Amino acid sequence: KKCEGLQKEFEGVYDVKITPMTDTAAAIRQSTLVVTQTTTEKSFVTADLVKKGSTLITMASNEIELGVLRAADQIFVDYWKQMITNKGKGVTLLHEAGELNHEDVVEMHQLTRGLHPGRKSEDETLVCCSMGLAALDIMIANRLYKKAKEMGIGQKLKLWDNPLWV
Repeated sequence: KKCEGLQKEFEGVYDVKITPMTDTAAAIRQSTLVVTQTTTEKSFVTADLVKKGSTLITMASNEIELGVLRAADQIFVDYWKQMITNKGKGVTLLHEAGELNHEDVVEMHQLTRGLHPGRKSEDETLVCCSMGLAALDIMIANRLYKKAKEMGIGQKLKLWDNPLWV
């Protein structure tokens, strides 16, 4: 029902086809863009499910088996030094095993600054492992705060009596 609601919400807004499905493996096999945002501890995305030329974005990286990273033509990460400190994550495991180094990945700032072209051909399979950056969270929170203030909505909360920064 949630998928059908999203389908209706985005129908005609974006130039994409949204098909609600209950079979995760079939959905991955058919998709050119797969975004996982789960709290799972068990991987469910295997390399054989990922279509050649697709893009896979994982927000936690527990969802993907190491074979997905090994089969990727390009691997993108938020920030290499942060990523390899996340014990048990795919990029970290491959790095610790000596299979993946900083030179083997593209950091997101390289894309945003025009230092890397991104996809180089239609048949490349791209994997982006994103853990998020606190600086981005702060920027988004600040923007939301200013917009709420501008709109005159929200509620001011008193979280402490004596903040450390005053």
